[in-house]
Amino acid sequence: MPRKKKPHFTLFQHAQVGQTVKDMYKASLDIRILASNAYPNNHAVAKACEKAYKTMLELKNVLDNNLNEDHGEEEDIPDIYYGDSGLLQETVGNASELPKIAPLNIT
Repeated sequence: MPRKKKPHFTLFQHAQVGQTVKDMYKASLDIRILASNAYPNNHAVAKACEKAYKTMLELKNVLDNNLNEDHGEEEDIPDIYYGDSGLLQETVGNASELPKIAPLNIT
């Protein structure tokens, strides 16, 4: 029996996911910085924070590549995973229904 092909993200779904992924990436970077100031590089906490940061960076790269593969033929493809695309604001009016990750206060 042939395998059913799953649809990929629409451009709007990329915009929704992109905002959350960017917030998660920023949070992982903030936590990584905090950990690097508090723990030696070979400590389990520092290693786990580095791994989380690299995982979020890889996720952004994979999703951005997928965005370009699936929607690259469209003319003005927005910069969803790197930068502010504005696509959600244009389509929804605001992105308030998307989950937000509270920023860390690094001092």
